[in-house]
Amino acid sequence: MHPKFPLFLLGLMWLGATCASAQIDDFDDGELSEWTILDVLADAGAPAGTVSFPDKGVRLQSLTSPDPEALGPSRLALVWGGAESTDVTAIMDVVAWDSALFQDMGILVRGTDIGLGTTGGYAWSYDVDEGKAYLSRLDSEAAATLASEELPLELDKDYRFQITAIGKDITGTLSEASAPDVPLLILSAEDDLFTEGETGIFTNAGVPDGTTDATCDNFAVFDPVAPSDLLTLTEMRLLENEVQVDFSVSPSAGERYLLEASSNLTEWSPLANVLVPLGQVQGSLATSRDGAAVRFFRVGVEPPYYVEDFEGDSFGS
Repeated sequence: MHPKFPLFLLGLMWLGATCASAQIDDFDDGELSEWTILDVLADAGAPAGTVSFPDKGVRLQSLTSPDPEALGPSRLALVWGGAESTDVTAIMDVVAWDSALFQDMGILVRGTDIGLGTTGGYAWSYDVDEGKAYLSRLDSEAAATLASEELPLELDKDYRFQITAIGKDITGTLSEASAPDVPLLILSAEDDLFTEGETGIFTNAGVPDGTTDATCDNFAVFDPVAPSDLLTLTEMRLLENEVQVDFSVSPSAGERYLLEASSNLTEWSPLANVLVPLGQVQGSLATSRDGAAVRFFRVGVEPPYYVEDFEGDSFGS
């Protein structure tokens, strides 16, 4: 179904309600005011891991576990300080990692009883040495694989990890951070052991004497609502040579939006489009002014204009 488009008239300012906001941290301030560092080995008396901020990301480095049999392998996590979530989407970009280490890096949602030997929840992670993505359920820190698939990652690229839990449906998506609307991998599973909890990011050693080293950026967590439900035009500015339209969307959208114009509300012409990445709630589109006395604009999710499935045995007519 083609989405509904908000409409407004050139020369009028239209203000609407803002949409539900995402909780976002790009780590540019070099602070963890909204986070709790979870270093279960340090809490047990082992040397602490390191959290630093290179290139405005956040780097997690953990040391070798002093007693892997009793304490488990090396690991380090950050737990977000927002309210516990039921239906939830969380994203982060992985921007650097030590490919020589046997380690995993990922996101946790619906985290419960977070601590040494007690953590539960759902994880979307990548095993560096295996070159494999895992969708897992954690129960007392023990991982049970819900789905997995091999996917080589390139060290010179940034990758976006997204996990969504709606009811019993758990889905992990992995894409290049530069093209978040083009998934490289989507894995899904059903599980209802955990229904709510906290959100966090983590690294975990894959061998008893291992260490971890990974850098993340652009974290966001939000309630996964339908993209078109919260599309709202917020402002229009008449500049000397152009018209600029601002709008707000659901943080779960991750859609490309289209600006169209009409003089009669019947015939519409596309003018510009823009991608609003997942987790962001504001978009802006601009077009040149013309001499029309009356001009209407609308903004909506950009539709596919032509689809050919090639199931027939000829081209066209």
